[in-house]
Amino acid sequence: MRIVPGARILVTSGTNAGTSVVSDGDGGFTLQNLAAGVIDLQGTKDGYLVVHVQAVDVSQNTTIDIRLYPTPPRDVHGAVAVARCNDESWSWAEAPALACTNNGGVATAYVRAHAVRR
Repeated sequence: MRIVPGARILVTSGTNAGTSVVSDGDGGFTLQNLAAGVIDLQGTKDGYLVVHVQAVDVSQNTTIDIRLYPTPPRDVHGAVAVARCNDESWSWAEAPALACTNNGGVATAYVRAHAVRR
């Protein structure tokens, strides 16, 4: 899995709504001084799909991974790729089970993270 530095993580609900941070060069981030409770998060970065993580309990120090997936490209006919392969190529296989079978399976990109309450 590939680490994604420079991703923006935003608290979208709860007492801490609006709090945000950008992941560091190692793809990690810390949201500090959060009020205890349940929050929702959003992860964004240009070139990646927006991801939403719901119901994160920050009643104590909490570590989570937020997985960001690259925005799939389109082929010359406008079809969107169905999978990102481990060798970083893309697959347009009609059946998801066939995607990347010759390229080591489907890869993911992610941001390592944790949230810290007050």
